[in-house]
Amino acid sequence: MARILVALDGSDGSRAAVETVKRLSGTGSEMVLFTVLPVPMEVPEGHTAAMPWRWPGTPESFGSSVTVAETRAQAMDRLREEAEVRLDSLADEFRQAGFKVTCEVAFGSPVEEILIAAGRLAVDAVAVSTHGHTGLRATLLGSVASELIRSRRVPVIVAPIG
Repeated sequence: MARILVALDGSDGSRAAVETVKRLSGTGSEMVLFTVLPVPMEVPEGHTAAMPWRWPGTPESFGSSVTVAETRAQAMDRLREEAEVRLDSLADEFRQAGFKVTCEVAFGSPVEEILIAAGRLAVDAVAVSTHGHTGLRATLLGSVASELIRSRRVPVIVAPIG
């Protein structure tokens, strides 16, 4: 039985990685649905700060703002809870299809956190989705998939979007 960490970035296309793992691994395999959120900034009293995160299918931003009464720790707790609810909803769908699924949320750099979790969880592979950008656009934008592959620390399953 394979254990695969499925990295989800909140984009509509990130579900391609889940569907690819579902198709390739078969029932009985274990999926770890994993997302990395940006660390909220400290907000000076009297100000608010927008969070650059949106989960597909929701009209509001995912953790849209940090209020003046909310500390960084409180904001992280709130954002983690919101992400867990969304991951659990996706996980239920795959549990019903016979997969063992767990969910995890981390804060920080996506590549670093994915590699840390992959090692800690002793996964067989990491699955990610990609738009397949190449050349200058990929260089300028960076690519989590490319960085994971270059790390050579874990096999990477790349699911193309569209």
